[in-house]
Amino acid sequence: MSIKIIEHTECILLDMDEVESTQILARNIINGKEGSLSTFVFDTFDAGKFVAIKANRQTGGIGQYGRVWHSPSGDLSLTCIIPLQECIVVNLTQVFTILVYDMLSALGIKTKIKWINDLLYHDGATYKKLGGILCEILENDGQKFLLVGFGMNIVSNPIETSVCLNDILKIQKDPISLDSMYLANRICQNILYYLDNFQKHGISFYIDKLNKNAAYLGEQVEIRDNSDLKLYEGKFVGYSNSGFLLIENTDGNIIEICKGRMVTTQESN
Repeated sequence: MSIKIIEHTECILLDMDEVESTQILARNIINGKEGSLSTFVFDTFDAGKFVAIKANRQTGGIGQYGRVWHSPSGDLSLTCIIPLQECIVVNLTQVFTILVYDMLSALGIKTKIKWINDLLYHDGATYKKLGGILCEILENDGQKFLLVGFGMNIVSNPIETSVCLNDILKIQKDPISLDSMYLANRICQNILYYLDNFQKHGISFYIDKLNKNAAYLGEQVEIRDNSDLKLYEGKFVGYSNSGFLLIENTDGNIIEICKGRMVTTQESN
């Protein structure tokens, strides 16, 4: 396995050409299954830095609920591994989705955030998926580790309902082209800032941004479980102070929902 090591002030970025999945590799590293690589990563933690794994291509990328994430060569496939002391983990996916939202906004790209981990771009006719974030917590020998996976379509739009970043950038006022390393470096430089704000202030620090940039706000939606069974339906009216979905049912009652996948009425037909 060929690895290029890139040092940041607070992070070591491991750049690889091809892996099955950066998220799966991160799990194996934390579980001590990657030999000298696991040793290197834990030594990096002991030195006070976190570790990020970037791959130019994934052969078995994973998304939310274990779904397939298409990640051909040139798209962003990145997993950050951060040792945790204590942290409320419920809203972390939203926090890091906002990190990428802010990063794209700085490039002049306006996106919307779809519960709970998707970034969508509106092409004038419909929303299309640009990227997603996947968070999980692992524990090894009493130490907790946060794994944050970032996937973004940079050069490809592998399915009809997706869009790629460089196609969007081409139609900007000042067209530019970006690569996955640029975005990976930006994430590594900023992720601890967003985590620190969340640890100090909670999700309330980000609620206004979530509500102002929520996809499908005011529209009829369904909330489904992992097996695609419908749990709730109604109008999406925003996020609660806890960062959870607020759905207005047909009786006019507001229900707070903390889990499940959002599907629009159009998508469900």
